[in-house]
Amino acid sequence: MTFRSIKRSFYIAQGLINWLFINEKKIDLQEKERFKKYSWNFDSSLDTLNNALRLIGAEEYHTEISRQGLLFAAISNHHKVDHILEIGTHEGETTLLLSYIFPDAKILTIDLPDTDPVYQSTYLGSRGTEEKRSRYTKKRNINLGRNN
Repeated sequence: MTFRSIKRSFYIAQGLINWLFINEKKIDLQEKERFKKYSWNFDSSLDTLNNALRLIGAEEYHTEISRQGLLFAAISNHHKVDHILEIGTHEGETTLLLSYIFPDAKILTIDLPDTDPVYQSTYLGSRGTEEKRSRYTKKRNINLGRNN
């Protein structure tokens, strides 16, 4: 079993455990309390995030997915952001989300060159065929195709 398959199995198991035991209402209440500490509006941030997620064809926010998008939405509702630097583009999904949450910001996203062995093993896997590379590149180019 490779490290990658062990890691994948771990994330699947973690998701299952979270699904069985996480109390979403309790987590939402905790998040709302954290937002109050910074004078941010949780519900407004959630609306901003869900609008952006709908625009990119993703499922709406729930506690089992990363909360970074919710944080980005809160920031966008309270601060003018002109420039964003993202390190680690991968397929550009976060970049695409940021482009909708911060439509007026210029986003610079950087990653390893596609000739780098770490890039190839991380993003394309140990069996990175030309077909896989082509699909990956096409998806990334689509996600990075917005004006900002």
